[in-house]
Amino acid sequence: MPKRLAFLIVVLLTLFSWVGPAGAADEKSEDPALILEVMELVRDYHLDKPEPGVLTDGAIRGMLYEIGDPYAEYFDPETLQSFTDALNGDLIGVGVELISHDGYPAVIGVIPGTPAQRGGLQIDDLITAVAGKSTADRLLAEVAAEIRGPQDTSVILTIRRGVKEFDVTLQRAEVHVPSVAYEMLAGKTGYISVNAFGSHTTGEFESALRELRRMDMSTLIIDLRGNGGGYLHEAVDMLDNFLPDRAVAVYSVDNREFTEEIRTNQAPTVTDMPLVVITDLNSASSSEIMAGALRDHGLARLVGGVTYGKGVVQTVIPLSNGGALKITTARYRTPAGTDIDITGLRPDHQVLTRAMQKEVAWQLLNPLDHPDLSFTAGKEALLNGRKTGLVLDVLNVGGREYLPMRPVLESMLYQVYGEEDKMRVVDAKKEKMVFQLDSNGSVTGSNVIINEGVEYIAVDLFPRLNINVNRDGEVYKLERWL
Repeated sequence: MPKRLAFLIVVLLTLFSWVGPAGAADEKSEDPALILEVMELVRDYHLDKPEPGVLTDGAIRGMLYEIGDPYAEYFDPETLQSFTDALNGDLIGVGVELISHDGYPAVIGVIPGTPAQRGGLQIDDLITAVAGKSTADRLLAEVAAEIRGPQDTSVILTIRRGVKEFDVTLQRAEVHVPSVAYEMLAGKTGYISVNAFGSHTTGEFESALRELRRMDMSTLIIDLRGNGGGYLHEAVDMLDNFLPDRAVAVYSVDNREFTEEIRTNQAPTVTDMPLVVITDLNSASSSEIMAGALRDHGLARLVGGVTYGKGVVQTVIPLSNGGALKITTARYRTPAGTDIDITGLRPDHQVLTRAMQKEVAWQLLNPLDHPDLSFTAGKEALLNGRKTGLVLDVLNVGGREYLPMRPVLESMLYQVYGEEDKMRVVDAKKEKMVFQLDSNGSVTGSNVIINEGVEYIAVDLFPRLNINVNRDGEVYKLERWL
């Protein structure tokens, strides 16, 4: 699947809170006076006569560099506003979400109430030029930057819709990009995707919950893939809907080793509802707090991949010039006391094939007697009759047929673990097959082969995993009997 570029929103691998303005420096310290002395000497005597603002910025950034905090940042007033707007989804643009398709930016989403909607843009439109400049085979981020611009200015987009091509003039405006999307899946399973924890996220999330409950939702999937974090209080406020009143949502440990218990503050609105949370390597900070709390309280299973592993909190401290300082001020622990920094959260059911994660999450909430996968080589596969966006191929080597190991077995609810000296196929927590690896990382024997970095498993092994393989012409159909 092509990777989406939601160019109207910035995804931040951060978790932070706000505090009041910084206080005065310790009067007993000589360090501030020394810094000021050096700055005055450089200003007065350096050949290039640097501006005072340049020296101030340099001194600040130098201090942040020296403390070795990868998350520390200094924001001048303009950058702070951009940072806040990006996290909240409040930006200047036209209101479309794009992916690359056939060499051009393709519209995959039009935000209601935006210039794009008013201008009649539709899903699947191709943008072939911006202000007369072709977009063919160009980087999506580069094209997105040209579509954006100052508020109330115009941009001309050339649109290809089917066989027609025409120009649309749009006036750039403030656009709020929702951080939450939702839908009702089969079996009355609600699905809510959260792409950031901004200042509007809790309201959007609770609105989605209300609408899904109105449609008689009986189970729920919360998708936190690609969600790099945001405001700590938003994650806690969202957990209010699930955790008991006054339950620990997260522990925060500061530089004095003081531990603060951050708790929910209302009775849950959702009770006795099976939950699955989908995570991946880009689920960080607030995402990890939410996923970890739901699991530690026995309310949800995690499906997907190991999370990012960012177990520290940044505080945004306003400065007298209207800017702000963002520095790491605390570590956090999940309600069970787990430190996930660097290691991340490991899923209860690992699924590394992105195209299969949502469907597997659905299957865990809606158990099937025999999940089925059908496909024609080189064409999109269907899992339980639903499109996956995944194209599978078939290899024939020495008279044996081979299928891509990970996506096929994960679709059948198996988990595939690659380790230093072996590959394991696991059903729940029971090991079903083991394939040894040699010193070069190749699988010994011919049951599994590697082609262009992808592992393929011999089809004749599938009966040992209770998977039936049938072929009707060019169509393969796999069913697992549970």
